[in-house]
Amino acid sequence: HAERAAALFAHSERQPILNELSLEIITKQEDLVSRTIGPGRSDAFEAKLSKLHVPVLALFGTEDFLIPPTMGKYYREILPNCFLMIVYDAAHAIEADRPEAVTELIRDFTIRKGEFIVRKNDDTIHP
Repeated sequence: HAERAAALFAHSERQPILNELSLEIITKQEDLVSRTIGPGRSDAFEAKLSKLHVPVLALFGTEDFLIPPTMGKYYREILPNCFLMIVYDAAHAIEADRPEAVTELIRDFTIRKGEFIVRKNDDTIHP
């Protein structure tokens, strides 16, 4: 449990449900995740993504070691309308580590769209 928790959460001690999960449930979850993980980068898929012009919110946790926040630059390069946000003190399970921050980011993104927190053209933080 400890190794899995360390990979997912910045503060696994704040996740009391982890202690309640049986090995059977963990095994089922890992099986599901392994079936949903696709291949690595794909030029054909990225070409299709580059034509996607809807606003996309990409969230990364500063403590994520499974998909580090440095990967966010690829999302910004590929997606023409990508808004990249780095959530401090969060690992891969951002919504579990920082639920209030994720809720606020999604709320603001949903309401403001292109005027979301940081303007794309000047990186100024909005009040």
